[in-house]
Amino acid sequence: MNRDEKHYPVGFKIPYKLIKGGDLNSIVSAIRSFMEENISTDFLSKDFLDKLVAAFIAKGAMDIYEDSFVIPVKIKEPFKILSDLNILAVDGSSLVFKGHPIRLIIARSGVFSHSQRLTNVLRVDGVYMSTVRSVDDYPAFFDIDDLLRKYESETLSFVESKTIIDIVEKDGGENIDFVIHDGPLYFPNGFKYTYEMSQILYNLGVPIISLVKNSYSRLLADLMGLKNFLDSDILSYHLPNGARSAFFINKSSNQFVVSEALQVVSAYYMTPKGNLLRIDVPYWVFESFGARKIIEVVAADVMMGGGNTSYLVSMADRKAKFSDYEKKAILSELRKMIYGSGFHSEFFFNHKRWGFHSLR
Repeated sequence: MNRDEKHYPVGFKIPYKLIKGGDLNSIVSAIRSFMEENISTDFLSKDFLDKLVAAFIAKGAMDIYEDSFVIPVKIKEPFKILSDLNILAVDGSSLVFKGHPIRLIIARSGVFSHSQRLTNVLRVDGVYMSTVRSVDDYPAFFDIDDLLRKYESETLSFVESKTIIDIVEKDGGENIDFVIHDGPLYFPNGFKYTYEMSQILYNLGVPIISLVKNSYSRLLADLMGLKNFLDSDILSYHLPNGARSAFFINKSSNQFVVSEALQVVSAYYMTPKGNLLRIDVPYWVFESFGARKIIEVVAADVMMGGGNTSYLVSMADRKAKFSDYEKKAILSELRKMIYGSGFHSEFFFNHKRWGFHSLR
């Protein structure tokens, strides 16, 4: 047994290689060894998607709802597709204050409505709802930056979900044809808020489409035994611009316990300009509207934005963003409050030491 191996459990693979010396040739050789051991190119083969679908079926890991896995999307007249529809888009923005003597998360939602109706036009536009959260429940051992990122995503989920609930309940749902939401339908940090929102939308009959711009899902990669890859890495090679995957349900995960109607049905869409989006909808929305209508709404939205990403979500994001002036004004007020309370600095010791800014 190697001297370094004896400190690890049996079967544990040491995640590094010791190199005697450190000349360039030795380092390049070690890198090449890692590449050969850990990087698979199996997914580059032309028949990979056929193998992928066969693996899904054999393992019972997915329900796939269409005959082909790669389907072209052709949209010529986006405004015609969206005619007579009221669509509500919602996104959020946040600031984190890592100061002394308190840590705060400040978040707000932005909304944008797109209406091509002649009557009963939906008009909701601008900043809609805000929240401030203090972060003071630290575990005994914690990485404060990881903790703040967790609470930041949870806070954004809270304010975005409450915004959607407030608007559809005031409207009664009768005047909203689709809600388009930035981010996954369900995710660990915000599940309790998005699931409540999903239930209310279901009861009111308001369909929601969630668009994920940065998907970290590994379902496809795990099924094929591909290490170091995300689903988005794989599909970026196999979905040509302007094409999508079939809609599917992930049956291998029981991370979220939801009713059948609220299960997540997903598909991937490679926009005409090569930006990969994941589309999440509740099962009842897929059953009610079908794959074609959902894709048409998403693709028409993307075409209005120049073919790269969702125009409507981008507009909501623009409404939610904190301007540089707002950031400076909030930081100035926080400093006044801190100094007025008797503290001589708004920075913790390590922030002063390493020069971290207290507001991002």
